[in-house]
Amino acid sequence: MLAIRASREQEGNMYFAMDLFHRNDIDVSRKHKNRIAVRAVIMNGNCITMAYLRKNNEYKFPGGGVKQNETMEDALRREIKEEIGASLKSIKKELGTVTEYDRNDEDGDEYFRMESHYYEVEINNEINEQELDEYEEELEYVMKIVNIEEALDTNRSTMNKITENKTKWIERETLVLEKIKGLSESEIG
Repeated sequence: MLAIRASREQEGNMYFAMDLFHRNDIDVSRKHKNRIAVRAVIMNGNCITMAYLRKNNEYKFPGGGVKQNETMEDALRREIKEEIGASLKSIKKELGTVTEYDRNDEDGDEYFRMESHYYEVEINNEINEQELDEYEEELEYVMKIVNIEEALDTNRSTMNKITENKTKWIERETLVLEKIKGLSESEIG
């Protein structure tokens, strides 16, 4: 069960910083495996460009883990190209972070900590073929420009269904969509 232990608004130049615990029994003082990730927030008025997972009926921000010796910008470029077939034009600003804590499936004595950095970005108009990983192909990722409220409604509806197909990240992405919806146009877009 997801628990939000802290939500820190407008920390520094960022608009949100949240800590999410997927389990209540995580001891953060214990050994952990750490992962840094980047997520692209691509705004167009009150619409947003996202990866839509047809198999699960859910939306996620294009993004993923930063590889060793890769910069955040390089990871954003790669992930945007892979997941939605677009190319990065510019990074406007970092909007916030979400740090997730969960049990490490590979080692039950460790926990897994993932820190996702959300960046408002612009993409070029030309869209090419996606370069999906096997699991992304199975989930049927497609690029979709959608009204933020529609993306929220879709994710909330999927979260409320009891299904084994539901991804763990849908909760994180829905919380971030709620934060972005609450920002004014002068702050984002």
